[in-house]
Amino acid sequence: MTGDGNVVSHNWLGQSDDGSEIYLYSDDPSRQNHAIIVAGSSSDHNYIHHNAFAGSSTNAINLQGDDNLVEGNTIGTLADGTIPVDTIDPEDICIHTQFTGNWYGGGGIYLGGRRNRVIDNTIAGLMLYGSAQQTQPPAIELISGGLDHLVHGNRIGVDAAGTAAWTCGPAIDNTGASFTPILSNTIVNGYQQGIFVDGTIIAINATTMQGNVISNTVSAIEFGESVPDALGLFAPALVTAVDGVAVSGTSNDPCPYCYVDVFLDDDDATVEALAYLGTATADVNGDWDLLLPAELEERERWRTISTTRT
Repeated sequence: MTGDGNVVSHNWLGQSDDGSEIYLYSDDPSRQNHAIIVAGSSSDHNYIHHNAFAGSSTNAINLQGDDNLVEGNTIGTLADGTIPVDTIDPEDICIHTQFTGNWYGGGGIYLGGRRNRVIDNTIAGLMLYGSAQQTQPPAIELISGGLDHLVHGNRIGVDAAGTAAWTCGPAIDNTGASFTPILSNTIVNGYQQGIFVDGTIIAINATTMQGNVISNTVSAIEFGESVPDALGLFAPALVTAVDGVAVSGTSNDPCPYCYVDVFLDDDDATVEALAYLGTATADVNGDWDLLLPAELEERERWRTISTTRT
């Protein structure tokens, strides 16, 4: 795709004529089926919406320009946004060396440039065929040097019908895009991280993660080795008092005027954020309070995330 201001809308890419199967050349998942949109650094202000992508051997959407909007697409699924989950042997999911009898949804969204928005997309079933060393693609990848993106309201690992599916790589991978809010995304059944962030303090400055519901991933949020310990090991707010639906607490590591997101979790060993319950604003001492929508039931727990406002 070249030039500025292109609109790519309501296309099926990598789908059979009736949208009931992924189209692969000669039924070979290693071959490129060209279910991709690529725009270089000189292509800006494009609108890519309500397309259905599946089966590519690279990223489905690769944008390097600025001010693009990617909205309402399905990636890795059939044309109607679903995956026939019951037809896939659970033991085969994300076994990417298996040539047949598996679901090769292809790659995800690869984003460079500045001020690009990725909103309300459904991404599930992503997997690339290859050797045991083949790296599986993130659903959404924000590369180093990016700036001022927005990743909001995407559903990753769940199809358009609300059926829990999977994705084989990280759900959201930020390796150096700064000033980027990652907000209110739903991430389910990730075979790697829910959100992975890596980069120097300058490269990932002002990466904001709020309201994301994450369940059954290898880790909900993980920081890479380049992230300073002061950020990667920061301890979020504590809950210190509960009275019915009224909950209050204080900072763990110092965090005056922080936003404190409260999430629902269960009592198993997996760190998850199963539902977003609300956000409080701490005072100068880090103290906060919040009215929740309901009291905790048996085996339910809370988790918090603290976000600075500077």
